[in-house]
Amino acid sequence: MIEQDSVTIPALVVGGRIAIPEMRFGKYLECADGSRENGSSCFQYQRISPPTLAEIMYAFYGAAGYMEVEAVGEGTFSIGFADTGSDEYRKNVFLSDGEGEWTSTFVQNRIKKRGEVVPNGYRPVRIINRPDRIFFDEKREIWIVKCINPERIFDVLEPPEKWITEYDLRTGYPTKTSRNRSDAEKVFGDDASLFFRSDNKLRGVFRKTDIEKGKGPFCICAISQPSVRYSHIEARWSREERYGSETPGKIMTVRRLIKKASTPAVYDRCFLSFEGVPQVMTGEWLEDFWRAIEADHGHS
Repeated sequence: MIEQDSVTIPALVVGGRIAIPEMRFGKYLECADGSRENGSSCFQYQRISPPTLAEIMYAFYGAAGYMEVEAVGEGTFSIGFADTGSDEYRKNVFLSDGEGEWTSTFVQNRIKKRGEVVPNGYRPVRIINRPDRIFFDEKREIWIVKCINPERIFDVLEPPEKWITEYDLRTGYPTKTSRNRSDAEKVFGDDASLFFRSDNKLRGVFRKTDIEKGKGPFCICAISQPSVRYSHIEARWSREERYGSETPGKIMTVRRLIKKASTPAVYDRCFLSFEGVPQVMTGEWLEDFWRAIEADHGHS
């Protein structure tokens, strides 16, 4: 991992809360097995911790300064962006026509909740960011995803395929689509892009640039099982830039997790699973984590 070959995405703070943390992305896409001939699967790419869909969506559309961010309810935000994001990331996207990138975002079909209203053509799904474990259950012949951090899990309604007119800021996932491209162009101009979905129960999400084919620079594809490979879909590494006291929301999240734990071994496992990236377990962030544990036990 070469630090100079990276782009920095500034944090997005809404109402004093970090909606999307400051991130550093790999500047270039890379192939997991070193060869583009056969491609690598979404499952294989998780070892380099690709950005989530929300992070790359913010990086791309935020740089264009389309609209303002507006809180519309507890835990939800309108599809708006301040004039931020990353110009460098946008340029990278436009230079990769016909190619795309896997994310750390997965979509899982779910059962409709009691009282939930599902519009015609929509489908209830669960969005999972950076899961702790992904594996194939050979006995049941299905892919299974596990995530212990509830702040990385979102139950939403998946819109029909077609042109994206609105996104959910928390997940980067489309919330509204239209059959008419002109409706998307009213919102996103030349950046208007298509959304694709499938009936697979668990799907890895990738973004694809298809400008020449008239599909848009930021097509969102939630179609493939974690084992599917594409030679033209790669990934980039990512990591959060700041930890510990600089991102107070993190410690609050960990504290909620460890209060459910009963042994030091479980504390350790929660910590490892929550971060998912070994190199962040150092310095101020690690010290704050253990201080949080001691405080829960009444230790000085």
